Amino acid sequence: MGSGFSLTDEQMKAFEDILSKKDIFSSHITKQEAKYDAFKALGGHEKVLNEVKSKIPLSFKGQALIECDSSNLMDVFVAMVKFTIQSGSVPVLVLFMNNYVTVKNRLKEEGINEECFIIDVVSKSISSVEDDTNLFFADSLRNLTQIQIKILNVLSSKNNIALIFDSVSILNYYHNDDVVFKFVYSLTKLVRKNNSSGFYISTDNQISQKVGQFFDETIELKKFV
Repeated sequence: MGSGFSLTDEQMKAFEDILSKKDIFSSHITKQEAKYDAFKALGGHEKVLNEVKSKIPLSFKGQALIECDSSNLMDVFVAMVKFTIQSGSVPVLVLFMNNYVTVKNRLKEEGINEECFIIDVVSKSISSVEDDTNLFFADSLRNLTQIQIKILNVLSSKNNIALIFDSVSILNYYHNDDVVFKFVYSLTKLVRKNNSSGFYISTDNQISQKVGQFFDETIELKKFV
């Protein structure tokens, strides 16, 4: 062989033996990938998704409050995006805690490339942004009226959608309990009136108890690693 490289007859035979077993190695790799996929399903957003499916069917149409530990918030959010897509609805992501860049990157990492509408309530207070196709910005969580208008505009422009709120708990940092109570009630009423589903994630048990009466279903998820 060129460049001064050569194999002994014994080395060549060993090399040919390896090539002859490539199908075996390929089968082994496939089995390992299957094990890895099964392992993934035991944790992260896949575990959340399976748990949610055990509590409500993909055919669910209504308003659901999803209570979880704050450390699992993003996994729950991603799981609900997948749940919505699998149910045949178009996700409308209402971001009270995360900005659109963070969410888009996370969804891309999880292989979620389907069309989503995003209403970002975070970015406009920290950077210069403008509304774009399927991407809308509200000033801040202090402007609840504007948030409702943005949501209503999306509801009016698209059929068969489901709203996913990344956290209603953070509202308490900006408004007193009475305002939060009325706002959540008005949201559920608005979404229900437009025959759309809504999934509202909460990491605060006290808030969940106060607003729980507005929802068709309440799902409590235990903390997981």
